Amino acid sequence: MANSSVFAAEDLTVSRTIDLCLEYNSANAERKEVLKTEIDRRGMISFKDQEGMPKGEVYKGSSTCGLYMIKGKPLAEQARQLRPLTYKVVHVYPDKYYVSQSGLIMDILDRKEGELPPQLVHEVPAVQPPPVIYNTPGGSHSQ
Repeated sequence: MANSSVFAAEDLTVSRTIDLCLEYNSANAERKEVLKTEIDRRGMISFKDQEGMPKGEVYKGSSTCGLYMIKGKPLAEQARQLRPLTYKVVHVYPDKYYVSQSGLIMDILDRKEGELPPQLVHEVPAVQPPPVIYNTPGGSHSQ
């Protein structure tokens, strides 16, 4: 009979990356090694993830895959597209908010009762026009 980890590694090549990252958190030690090898082959974990995994900690600069590997599935997530291919996501866990942008953790905030989660969109303040009215080409100014 062939080694079961060989079959597991072959099956992983068709799995979605996010599924591998989420499965890692609840897997046994042997399965974790197989999952980590495939995730690392795909280039989905950062050096910050490598540093935080043994301690079970997430740092600024960690990847979202590393967040899922260390903390598991979040209670909730809220995302917003800032511009093409740039997404900002707030990942809600029992004790913290992790804010990621384009797959990297940018901010870690304590989750406190009675406080709102971080905003995905910040209101732009109203800007007053300049005090001088400029004459523009084709405008209504007299010459």
